Amino acid sequence: MDKIAKNLQLALMVIILISTVIAVGIEMKNMFLNQSVTLADLLLMFLYLEVLAMVRVFWNQQSISITLPLLIAITALARFIILQGKENGSYCTCLRSSCNFVNCCSDCCFKVKTQ
Repeated sequence: MDKIAKNLQLALMVIILISTVIAVGIEMKNMFLNQSVTLADLLLMFLYLEVLAMVRVFWNQQSISITLPLLIAITALARFIILQGKENGSYCTCLRSSCNFVNCCSDCCFKVKTQ
């Protein structure tokens, strides 16, 4: 049963890896066609980079620390704030910023705990 679960995890990692590479290609094509690169595009590329790093770490260690998913969540929230912040008013922006702050604090706590 353990071997089946491990093989399933590795198969899902391959699917995530392939999907991420395809998404990077699509995003680069869109930036090329639009002939512009925005901060939101850069943050999205950083998210893809973090996902690829998470796949690499999981593939090498067969486990993953909580830090990488937290970094992905922080970057995703920052991108969301940039894309949606002005349209939804200051209350929603403050709420999302607070979530980002909580994620940063939890990441710092995990780093301190592991040292």
